[in-house]
Amino acid sequence: MDTSYYVQESATIYGHNVGHYLITCPLGNIHIVQWEGYRMVPERKYFEDNYKAEKYFKRVCNQLLNGKFL
Repeated sequence: MDTSYYVQESATIYGHNVGHYLITCPLGNIHIVQWEGYRMVPERKYFEDNYKAEKYFKRVCNQLLNGKFL
């Protein structure tokens, strides 16, 4: 089985890390958006669609900039 891992996007906002990752495997592509939320607790959400993952990544970044997860 050939599985690969790629970092699509990453950001650090007020010390909180946000990342969009792609995992390719024989079953298909999996997109993961992971961020450090309130009290730096890691949270993540999984997607099958790149567009939805990119949109969610931008939403999390905007919420961090506006102080929602701090």
